Amino acid sequence: MVLLISWNNQKINPDRVIKITKFMSYYYSKYGRNRPGKSKWKKVILTFLLLLILVAAGAGYFLYTIIFSPNVWVKKGEISIYIPTDATYEMVLDSLYNKGIIVHRKNFEWLAQHKSFPELVKPGHYIIHDGLNNNELINQLRAGLQILLMLPLTM
Repeated sequence: MVLLISWNNQKINPDRVIKITKFMSYYYSKYGRNRPGKSKWKKVILTFLLLLILVAAGAGYFLYTIIFSPNVWVKKGEISIYIPTDATYEMVLDSLYNKGIIVHRKNFEWLAQHKSFPELVKPGHYIIHDGLNNNELINQLRAGLQILLMLPLTM
């Protein structure tokens, strides 16, 4: 039997010492073994999930800039484009590119394909303003939002 004496010469119950040592070793590493740590697999899985979230955030930012960054550059603030009745998607692209309106052509073509613009080309006379993004320009051309011509009727 172990006899423990405290600083004021009183006897201490050994069972109580064991409980105190277990308590202290849980919170302070110098009193016993370290706190139970996370397993290696949990760290690997958490690291993988963090990297996956970062890659998804980067891809989301990249797509956001393709869709919503200004991609139309016009010298004088606005320019007019005429799309004939029998125009195809390639003819619309040629007219936009020949006037130097589109800054990033690949981004514009990628979004146009994803928004089904090649099947929905509408003829008309369009005014295109400086600073439009790809989404706004494609929506304007798909919806047929063009200039209304006021023709005076004389009798």
